[in-house]
Amino acid sequence: MNEKLWDAEHSTYLDFDLVAQRLIYVYVAPNFAGPLFAGIPDEERAKRMVSALEDAGFGLSDESITPVPSYDPYGFAFFPTRYWRGSVWININWFLAQGLDRYGYEDHARRLRKTIVSLCCDEGFYECFDPLTRKGRGSDLFSWTAALLLDVMRGDP
Repeated sequence: MNEKLWDAEHSTYLDFDLVAQRLIYVYVAPNFAGPLFAGIPDEERAKRMVSALEDAGFGLSDESITPVPSYDPYGFAFFPTRYWRGSVWININWFLAQGLDRYGYEDHARRLRKTIVSLCCDEGFYECFDPLTRKGRGSDLFSWTAALLLDVMRGDP
């Protein structure tokens, strides 16, 4: 992953198109969450990734309780109510919080856990949420949302 998927210019890991044999230059939250959760980057790359999440439109630097959207809000295809083009997914925020904890970014992780609690308490157990209005979207009573809230509540939100 470090050799093939790392994008040093944007400080993230990218997806790879196996047919075209090239990186896909689209910036999505899972490109940060997955590698941090799995412990892929070294400390320096993790620091650069967190800085990129703070400086881009993902909202990680916001001191308020702001969820991380699935897609870069400044990206060409961002749309807050389309699946995987901007909606907030509890599982992505959970993975990202776990990864941030792994690398010692406890304040960021704590804010993401508070976001999970806040979204679920305010809106319910929806499949995803609008990143601008926080309104629940998709299926309600979504099991992974409920399960991840329970996991967050088990610790210190």
